[in-house]
Amino acid sequence: MLDFVLYLEEYDQLFELIIETKGEFLFYSDQWKEDMLLKLKNVKPLINLAEGKEVNLCRFKFLSQKPTKRERFKSEFREVTNIYCK
Repeated sequence: MLDFVLYLEEYDQLFELIIETKGEFLFYSDQWKEDMLLKLKNVKPLINLAEGKEVNLCRFKFLSQKPTKRERFKSEFREVTNIYCK
């Protein structure tokens, strides 16, 4: 089960952002899930038939409270969305 799925809309495109939070104790046992999410990076945009818009799947590495992983997530999020995170 995914922790967060965020939908953003910009003009004729929709973005589906998949965000998975993890405590450090789960990083190794759930590595398969992060690997699967990262494979979505190369998925071509889908078409939302109801609205005729492209849906771009955006994935991120696991989000954690550990400062280095938190900064990595914020950087990836900014890159994809152009939204600044504190």
